[in-house]
Amino acid sequence: MQRPTRIVVFGVLCLIMGALSGIKNTMEAGLAMVGADGLEQMVGMMEGMGQPLSASQRADFDVQIKAHRKPVYRVGQAIESLGSIIMAMVLIAAGLGLLRGRAWSLKLARWWAFYALPAAAVSVILSVRYVLPEMPEASAAGGMINGAFMLIMLWVFPVLLLKQLPSKPVKDYLAALEAHRAGTSAIVGTQSIAHTTPSAGPLPPSIAPTNPPPTPTSSQPADTTW
Repeated sequence: MQRPTRIVVFGVLCLIMGALSGIKNTMEAGLAMVGADGLEQMVGMMEGMGQPLSASQRADFDVQIKAHRKPVYRVGQAIESLGSIIMAMVLIAAGLGLLRGRAWSLKLARWWAFYALPAAAVSVILSVRYVLPEMPEASAAGGMINGAFMLIMLWVFPVLLLKQLPSKPVKDYLAALEAHRAGTSAIVGTQSIAHTTPSAGPLPPSIAPTNPPPTPTSSQPADTTW
């Protein structure tokens, strides 16, 4: 049976999206843990090492510092980022499973999609409520455009996973592979049992009967001559 093309496409996309999500959320979780004071120290270290920030970079750091001074944003960002890191590993496992033809990969992809949809909504709410108000008017429009693009990506891909991946050809192909693996395992197991079972044969000398053979009797008549 020929492998459906969408298995390869979604398998590769799961690997790419999982890796990007893991990197992004690891950085966001780190920022949430160091907090506003840690960000200020980071900026000071960068400027002290002879790497002055541009005006736009300094404005971005100022926005993040102000946002991380609000406990609700910091806690919400930390929880959402840590959860997304775990689910990024789930998505990577789903991609590997798809490329290897494992039926459980469909379940992992569905779990990630069900998590990604509300997680994206939480991320947007935090950004609109705590980040955009701190941005200058000149960069607020660009931030909204970037946020809308990321939102489309975070919502479109999970919907495609839920709608397009679990199609009948995909399920039939994965089920056929699992049945083939199960049959091969059964054959190998039967052969291994057959090789290890002793066959009927002559008894070993240690347990063979030790009674001597009977002495043959002569067929000649006895001599009765006196």
